[in-house]
Amino acid sequence: MESGDGVDPAEQGVLADSVSLALLVVLEALREIVDAWRAAARGGDFAGLVALLHPDAVLRVDTSGAGSKLVQGAAKVAGQATAVLAFTVADGLIVEIDILADPQRLAALDFAR
Repeated sequence: MESGDGVDPAEQGVLADSVSLALLVVLEALREIVDAWRAAARGGDFAGLVALLHPDAVLRVDTSGAGSKLVQGAAKVAGQATAVLAFTVADGLIVEIDILADPQRLAALDFAR
């Protein structure tokens, strides 16, 4: 049986399930990378941090009034991470880190979500 738009609801369901599973796999891979980063950072494992970064990784720090900062290169990025971090991952390596360090903007964030 087809819906009014000519698409089979059973096929839509199979596609939705496939997409959901694929997203879960991607999210789990990202989580593993971020968890590895956190463990290395907490343990002072500089080599572990560098190993998680793409060689041309980029770090952006938003400090508001103090100005923004751009750091590039795995070793430099690994030594700079503080505050709230957002990771961009490609091919199993961190390619970008955005850091929010503006106290006013941090205070406005809802971390309970």
